Amino acid sequence: MVQDYTGRWQPARALLDNGSHASFVTEACVQRLRLPRTLSSVHVTGIGSLQGGRAKGEVTLSISTRTLDTKFQVSTLILPKITNDLPTSALPTTSWPHLTDLPLADRYYSQPGPIDILIGMDEMDKFLLHGLRKGERGTPMAQNTVFGWVLSGNAANLQSPPVNISTLHSDLHLTQLIHKFWELEELPPRKFLSPEESMCEKLYDDTTERAPDGRYIVRLPLKKNVLIGDSREAAIRALLRMERRFTAKA
Repeated sequence: MVQDYTGRWQPARALLDNGSHASFVTEACVQRLRLPRTLSSVHVTGIGSLQGGRAKGEVTLSISTRTLDTKFQVSTLILPKITNDLPTSALPTTSWPHLTDLPLADRYYSQPGPIDILIGMDEMDKFLLHGLRKGERGTPMAQNTVFGWVLSGNAANLQSPPVNISTLHSDLHLTQLIHKFWELEELPPRKFLSPEESMCEKLYDDTTERAPDGRYIVRLPLKKNVLIGDSREAAIRALLRMERRFTAKA
């Protein structure tokens, strides 16, 4: 359970990952809870030192057990997405002999679902308890936590025969570096100026000077022979109205 901005507790799905140096929360979860965030410029690096993007901020979560009897403060970085739905495919409900008497933290562990929070090694010690259950090879093991027993490991005896999986990987970081390289090597495009633009450029070069107080002074590029219309009479009438108004007030 995670506390929102009004103090109400909302359910969330968390993943314990002792291979992560930091804890994370999804942008969607933060928006749902409407929690205040602080700025963060942390770059997230994944497997193979690939850049996983920049954190969209940092937020402190108030996390509790389902019964709300124990509360914890967890500092997390905000990411658009932590991982794909877990498990990757639905598992048929079955009973493993070594897990039958354990109260599991996730009642719907067998159904794929989104991960809202990832608790890394920086915060995991708050939640782990003594207790580890291991079964036969190919069955998941269970770790005792304040939320209940969590499952990890393989479930090979429930999986369908392996299928071929095709993946596509695009290294955006390398693509951006190559793009910047060509931008630096490319000659700047030639700019053709109109007569008025050329006059402004020359005026800037000829009249710019530095004042004693450090400010720059440059003449305004005024157009010549500009018709302003017949506005003299209208301006005189406006001036006379203002004079009569000031005289009345005096």
